[in-house]
Amino acid sequence: MSRRILVVALASLLACVHAQASAGLPTVPSDAFASADGPPADLDTHPDPRVRLIRRDRNYGQASARNLGVARAQGWLLAFQDSDDEWLPEKLARQVAFLAPRHDLAMVYFERVAAQGLVYVELFFDPQAHTGRGVAFETVITGLRRAQQEAADRLGIRSQLILCFLRDLSVASAFEALEQATPYREWIVGVGLDSDDRGNPPEKFREVFAAA
Repeated sequence: MSRRILVVALASLLACVHAQASAGLPTVPSDAFASADGPPADLDTHPDPRVRLIRRDRNYGQASARNLGVARAQGWLLAFQDSDDEWLPEKLARQVAFLAPRHDLAMVYFERVAAQGLVYVELFFDPQAHTGRGVAFETVITGLRRAQQEAADRLGIRSQLILCFLRDLSVASAFEALEQATPYREWIVGVGLDSDDRGNPPEKFREVFAAA
């Protein structure tokens, strides 16, 4: 890919991302592009702090670039955009809304469980991953509860919920999730931890577990 085409492709890619009605901008690894010159230097000082350029010593290929981007990403959902892709402004918003915890999506899980012959499951759920992007805790847990009830009535599967705190978020965020769960304590059988454990040992949440 020539440098001129690369510059045009990057400008188009970033314009599509900025036009999104939903959040989340991608990491742009330098060797995602087959260019000996690498990406434009001005990406290093891009005005939007959510755009991060990862420079490497040489081009390791597209697959390596994607894997590095995934490893460095901080969101709970990933959307890959190639240089020849053009997104409509509502693309991410519609996809995120569809992936919000819903009764019908939870039932997909229970139907798979039934197909495997299981009759009891304990579901770990991460409310902070949803409340952090504007989905109410009530929406998360009531959708799961409806699915639990239908799974019991229609599939004969008993289930219980375990609320998990995200390790890579703050203790204050975990306490907030615990407070939001208070009206639904009878629906929750336990608490746990999820997400990246690097630098986030269980001891970090000692007080949260004591309060639970």
